[in-house]
Amino acid sequence: MVLERERLRISTNDWKVSDPLALLDSLHGQPRWAWMDKEQTLVAWGKVATFPINELEAQLEQLKDHLPEADIPLFGSLPFDQTSTPDDIWSDFATLGFILPRFIYRHSGSQGQLTEVHSDQELPEIFRPPHLNWHPDAIPSAQVTPKLSFSEWEAMIWEAQRQIENGHIQKVVFARALDVTFARTPPLVTVFSRLANRYPNTYRFYFEPVPGHVFLGATPELLVRTRGCALETVAMAGSIRRGQTPHEEDELGAALLANQKDRLEQAIVVERICNELSPLCDSFQYPKEPVLRRLPNIQHLETPIRGRLKRPGLLGPAQALHPTPALAGHPRQAALEMIRQSEPLPRGAYGAPVGWITPQGDGELTVAIRSAIFRGSAGRLYAGAGILAESQPEKEWQETELKFRPMMEALGLIEEETA
Repeated sequence: MVLERERLRISTNDWKVSDPLALLDSLHGQPRWAWMDKEQTLVAWGKVATFPINELEAQLEQLKDHLPEADIPLFGSLPFDQTSTPDDIWSDFATLGFILPRFIYRHSGSQGQLTEVHSDQELPEIFRPPHLNWHPDAIPSAQVTPKLSFSEWEAMIWEAQRQIENGHIQKVVFARALDVTFARTPPLVTVFSRLANRYPNTYRFYFEPVPGHVFLGATPELLVRTRGCALETVAMAGSIRRGQTPHEEDELGAALLANQKDRLEQAIVVERICNELSPLCDSFQYPKEPVLRRLPNIQHLETPIRGRLKRPGLLGPAQALHPTPALAGHPRQAALEMIRQSEPLPRGAYGAPVGWITPQGDGELTVAIRSAIFRGSAGRLYAGAGILAESQPEKEWQETELKFRPMMEALGLIEEETA
C-alpha cells in the first residue's frame, strides 16, 4: 500500500477474550502475530502495509504523519546477517521487514482492547469473535536430523581458538542447527502455547507474516526497549544448568558467578554494549556485578543496563547493538566472517532482533534465541555457544543441548525436566 494515497485512521474499542492464544489459533489462514511479555499480550492479524528494512526509518516517519498519536505496533525482524543468502526455510522472511497489521488485540491485566487500522474510504469492520473454546491439537511425530556432527563442531572450535591465540579475534559464537521433519504440518499455536506456559518469564513471539511460515520462540534476552529517550538493554552471557535441589541450585549458581571463562564472556558483552551505544546516549547505569537469571532449564549471567538517549528512537540503538557479542562475538566483523566461513547453514533471523515498533519509534526488540523456524511440515531449531580460548568442545556442545531443550520440549520431542 502506498500510504500517501489515503489517510489512515484507527478505531479502538474495549473488548476482551478469555484466552488470547485461542484467538490466535482461530485466525488460521491469514497473517498473524503474537507477542507476550510480563506486561502485556498482543495478538494481531491482517496486513495494511509492509515496510522493508532498508526503508523502515523513512516510512515510519511517513506513518507517524498519518497516525501521529497512535500507539500501534508494527511486527517484524531483522536478518542476523544481511549479507547471507537465505535458504528455502527462511525465504519468506528474507525481505519482509516490518508489517502494520489490520487488527491488534492488546491484553493487559484485566483489560482488553481491539484496534483496527483502516483508511478514510473504509468503514471500520465489526469484528465478530470466533468461538474460543480452544483445545490444543496433538503434535505429530517427527524425525530430527542434526546438521553438524561433533567432530565438525570440534574442528570449528579448534580453528577459532587458533585465531584467538593469534590475536585475530577475542570471542566467536558458533551455532548449530537441528532440522525437524513432521509426519504432517504441526499445530504451531499448540507448540507456542506449550512454550509460553513453560517459560512465562521470557519474551514469547509467534510471527506468521505468510500463512504456513512461522518463526516462534521464547527468548530471555532483551536487545533494546525504548520509550521516548529512556533506553533499556541487557547484557547476557555465560550459562549453567538448573539444580535438582535448592542446595544444588545455589552451588551451580555460585559456580557460574565464579567461573573465569563465563565472567570474561559477560564482561565482553557489557563493554561492547556500552561502547556501541555511547555515541547515542548521554549516560548509562548498570550494576558492577552480574546477577543470575534463572529459567526453568538454565541459569545465565545477566547485567541490566539503562541509558538516556540523545534523541528518541528504537532503530538507532538496535542497529548499533546488532549482532551482539553474545550472538556473534568480538570484534564484530572478524566474528561474523568466521561464522560465515564455518557454519554450514544460514541463521536467517536466529539471533537477530525480533519484536515490535510504533510509528513514534518506541518499542521492544529481543534477541531471537530459544527459537525455531517452520515451513509446512519442516522446521529448524538453533542453539549457540560462545567460544573463548578456554572453551572445551564437549562442554560447549552440552551447552547447546541445554539450549535446544525449550523448543524440543514444546515440540514433544523430549520430556520436560523439573527444576
